[in-house]
Amino acid sequence: MIYELIIQEEASLEILEAYIYYENAQKGLGEKFMKQLNNYFSQNPQQSKTFSA
Repeated sequence: MIYELIIQEEASLEILEAYIYYENAQKGLGEKFMKQLNNYFSQNPQQSKTFSA
């Protein structure tokens, strides 16, 4: 089954704010945050109990 992840505008803004916060705290940390977030979003929902069906 194919799933589509839809991120609402408010969540996108919060992600951007977190990226800026982490990047200001330490250069490259924002990029690491985004990479980890993308890895999490790329998970198969069947493998995670945090996704609702």
